[in-house]
Amino acid sequence: MPAAIYFLFGMQEGDMEGLAKFVAAVTVLLRLLNMLGGIVSGIWLVILGQWSIIGYGLVAIIVSGFCLSLAMMPALLFAAPAALLYEKDYKSAFYFFGFLATLYTMTVLTVWCMAVLFLFTRQAEVSSIIPILLWSYVVATAPIARMAQKELQSGGSIHSTISSTFAQVAYILVVLAMLLLKISFLYGMILFLAVMMVGIVMQFRIEIENKAIMGRE
Repeated sequence: MPAAIYFLFGMQEGDMEGLAKFVAAVTVLLRLLNMLGGIVSGIWLVILGQWSIIGYGLVAIIVSGFCLSLAMMPALLFAAPAALLYEKDYKSAFYFFGFLATLYTMTVLTVWCMAVLFLFTRQAEVSSIIPILLWSYVVATAPIARMAQKELQSGGSIHSTISSTFAQVAYILVVLAMLLLKISFLYGMILFLAVMMVGIVMQFRIEIENKAIMGRE
């Protein structure tokens, strides 16, 4: 992870722009995975008679969008001072509060995704572990992806898209590690946090670059 952080901070402006475009392309692929994953895991769980898992997931998807929005509102406590500090040209303080806002958002996403993974894996058996893990991915990440898409369509920044993308990638890596490497939930959480930390650094790096460009105009 430190190597990835050094890599992101060492990138030039054109490199960061290309990386942002890459993230956007990955987002499209993840949307396809969300759709197909929901269909495949849903049919699989129906065949196994796991109706309760399907029901819990659907309720979580419906309710979580509103709950996540409320949970992320305290980030404004950091974002608002950051905007004011930037106007007054206190750049160091601006970056500090901006970093805290990003860190808080990523923390909420991590807690949500890990909570879903924990609750769903507790219901899994040997015969149902794969469809349940796939279904849990859809339940955890679909609301996040939907929120990011709405913000982007309303003219918001790419930061929400980056947060959503890294959360989905982190979830996929954790699920694969659990299936293939048999890692524990604790190590899965550490892996998730590591991926999200790279996302935080990327957002922070893009913010620094954007403000530097605006300062030269």
